[in-house]
Amino acid sequence: MLDCDTRAADDQELISMTVIQLISLISTQFTNAGLVFGHGADNAEDEAFYLVTVVLNIPHDEAEAYFGDTVSVEDIARIQELVSRRIKDRTPIAYLVNKA
Repeated sequence: MLDCDTRAADDQELISMTVIQLISLISTQFTNAGLVFGHGADNAEDEAFYLVTVVLNIPHDEAEAYFGDTVSVEDIARIQELVSRRIKDRTPIAYLVNKA
């Protein structure tokens, strides 16, 4: 599992991460960080889903069709940077992705 402030040393692990695995990972990170929700999402899983689908330009109503897709290392890094900012600064995701 990735730490919210560091990237995994093994890029092979990142290359094989799917959309649903990334959502699950981020949900766990948000829960473990003790974040407060309420700016659109009311729980860690919904907020992780929103972040991943917005950054990857996945239509929310069609997201399930993309769950098995592999996420690129570059996209994982971009998303993890936002996750780190969300946890460290407590900035709502909507502000981080310019959708507020």
